Amino acid sequence: MTLTFEEFKRLIETDFGPTDGGILGELVDTVEHLVAGGSDLSSAITNAAQEMRDTLADIQSLGSEDLDDEDTDEFDEARDEEAGGDDCCDNCYTSGVDCSQTCPDCGAVLCADCAAENDGRCAKCVGAAEEEETEDEVEEEVDA
Repeated sequence: MTLTFEEFKRLIETDFGPTDGGILGELVDTVEHLVAGGSDLSSAITNAAQEMRDTLADIQSLGSEDLDDEDTDEFDEARDEEAGGDDCCDNCYTSGVDCSQTCPDCGAVLCADCAAENDGRCAKCVGAAEEEETEDEVEEEVDA
C-alpha cells in the first residue's frame, strides 16, 4: 500500500493535532513542497524530518548570549506577523487560535487556555509575581 500526501497529513493530525501552524505545519508544508517538486513521499518525509532535526539542533545550541532582547523582539514581531497577529498566543506560541485575552500586567496576547490557566495573566508575569512573593517571605523571616 502506498501512502498519499493527504493520508500522511491525516496521520500527523490524528497523532499530533492540527497542522495549520507551528512546527507541525512547517513539516507538512515542507513535505508538500518537496512532493510538488517531484520527490516521492518517502524521500520528502525523510528530507523534511532531517531539516527539522537540523533546525532543532541549531536552536538547542544557542546560548542566552546568542540572543539579545533586540533579536528576540524582532523574532516575536516576525512570528506575530506570520501568524496573523492576534491568532498567536504570546504565552504558549500556539498559532491559529483565538487570542482575545490580554495579560493585565504586560499586555501580552493570550489564548483562552493560557488565560484560564493563570487567572488571566501570562506565565512570565505569574512567575515574576511568585518570585516577588518568595522574596517578601524571605525578608519577613529575616526581620522576625
